[in-house]
Amino acid sequence: MKNTLENQIEIAIAKAWEMGTKAGKNAASWHEQDSWGGRVSSPKQSKANASEFLKRYDDGDPALYDAIELPSLSGEWAGDLTGTGLYELTMGEFAEADDQESFDDICSAWDDGVQMGFWDYLVESANSVINN
Repeated sequence: MKNTLENQIEIAIAKAWEMGTKAGKNAASWHEQDSWGGRVSSPKQSKANASEFLKRYDDGDPALYDAIELPSLSGEWAGDLTGTGLYELTMGEFAEADDQESFDDICSAWDDGVQMGFWDYLVESANSVINN
């Protein structure tokens, strides 16, 4: 079956979400190390930090979300993925199609994946610290 633009957009959105989820989990693992992982001096402090994180997360504390910089497609750092780079990477031979709606959908899927990957990883990790 020949790949069509419509099929490729669906594939690209799924791939972007997967890539975003991976980026979110990778970023979360760094945050974990600084908050209650190997860079924290004691198990007691690790549990306290994990408990505080979960409380703030459950409360929807805006300060928690404002204090953490998630991966983005801004290209702020040399070599970082940009929206254009993501579009080209996921659309393959169809990247030449000038389709702003698909571009936005692909970038949104990546951002959604980052959010889910990051926060799910940290919640699971914090719960694991508290329950062990």
